[in-house]
Amino acid sequence: MNALFIGGTGVISSACVRAAIARGVDVTIFCRGKTTSHSPAPGAKVLYGDIREPSSVRAALGDRHFDVVAQWVGFVPAHVELDVELFRKRTGQYIFISSASAYRPGTPVPITEATPLDNPYSQYSRDKIACEARLSQAHRDGDFPVTIVRPSHTYDATSLPLRGGWTAVDRMRRGLPVIVADDGASQWTLTHSDDFARAFVGLFGRPEATPTGVQAFWGTKPTAKSSTTRRSSALSKATRLSFPSRRAPRSKLPGTTRTRAAERSTRT
Repeated sequence: MNALFIGGTGVISSACVRAAIARGVDVTIFCRGKTTSHSPAPGAKVLYGDIREPSSVRAALGDRHFDVVAQWVGFVPAHVELDVELFRKRTGQYIFISSASAYRPGTPVPITEATPLDNPYSQYSRDKIACEARLSQAHRDGDFPVTIVRPSHTYDATSLPLRGGWTAVDRMRRGLPVIVADDGASQWTLTHSDDFARAFVGLFGRPEATPTGVQAFWGTKPTAKSSTTRRSSALSKATRLSFPSRRAPRSKLPGTTRTRAAERSTRT
């Protein structure tokens, strides 16, 4: 089996490349070569080009056919429209990476693939929903086999699931307070990229993985408080937690020159 990863050097996609290679998949990465946090995985072929430029893609790929094409950097309908044009009849399965943020906020748990897609608060999410709609239509037209995957908060060593990332870890080590959102009771599922990758690669070549959407994230739902304290326990540190109100003034926290607004900006 051979697979083309459009992207392939991000937090989630790089883990999926490694998992695919470990299963014997012949992986080709198509990217611009500008990501610095993750290098292309050993064993993967790398083609450089701009997926937004059809001539660049055609020049790089030639007449190759792929059993799987995984689109990691499709964000707006125009991106997937181009993919339909480029990869129709050139792949046995096109996998689109959507987002669990597309689900309707406030929906009671458990959230399933049948949960309505409707997020009025996020343009990113609405664009992902529109991408799904266009791809589902292409699938119904009968000549574009689509699988849609919706990951949630997925992390690795470069992107810790903490407000502030490695800055929060440094504060734990120094005995300084660490910010926890609101009152710390909000729940959110967290998935390591390697765990996601095992599920993702398992979808390759599965015709039953229809375009209605497949969730791929860990089933537990830790609170923000418990997630933070578990990481401080791993450091054998008793960490002080700070629970700033959404309406609290953006004053500085003890031991840092960062404001709360600056801390929020690091959550990417």
